[in-house]
Amino acid sequence: MANASLPALAVLTQSIKGYRGYQESVQRAESDSELRAFLILKIEGLLEHLQHLPETTGSEQQNRLDQLAGSAQRKLRTVCESLSRPTYQGGLFFKTATVQAEVLSRIYSFENGMIRDLDKLAEEITVLSKAPALDEEIYEEAFVHIHDFVDNFNQSLFEREALIAGDMEE
Repeated sequence: MANASLPALAVLTQSIKGYRGYQESVQRAESDSELRAFLILKIEGLLEHLQHLPETTGSEQQNRLDQLAGSAQRKLRTVCESLSRPTYQGGLFFKTATVQAEVLSRIYSFENGMIRDLDKLAEEITVLSKAPALDEEIYEEAFVHIHDFVDNFNQSLFEREALIAGDMEE
C-alpha cells in the first residue's frame, strides 16, 4: 500500500471500531460494513437534532424553517437508505486478492471526507440548536451549508462506491 494512504487509514481505524481497511480481501466486507454502520449512526443522530431546532419569531418563518429542515432530513434519510443497501456487495472488490494502492488511497480519502462532512454538518446543526430563537438570516445561511455538506457527502459516497464497484485488477 502507498504511504500516502496510511494517514487516512489510521484516522479511519481510530474512528471506527472494527474497521481495518481493505488491504486484505478477508477484511474488506467487515470494514465496509463497519464504515456504513458508523456513518448511519452519525446520520441518525443528526436527524434527531434536526427535529429539535428552536422556534422562529413568526409563523411564516417557522414554515420556512420546517421546509428547510424537512428537505435536509429527506436528503439524509436517502443517504441512510443508500448506505443500508449498497449495490456493490459481493463484487470483485471483495474477492480480489489485491487492490491497487492508488485505489485504496482514493477510497480512504473519500471515507475520511464523508466523516469530515458529517462533522461539519453536526457543527452547523449545533449552532442552530443553541440559538435562543432563530431569525431568517441565521437559518437560511445554515441550511445552505447543511445542504452543501450533504451534497458533498453524497458525491464522496458515489465516488467511493464507483471505485468499489469498478473493475478491479489482480
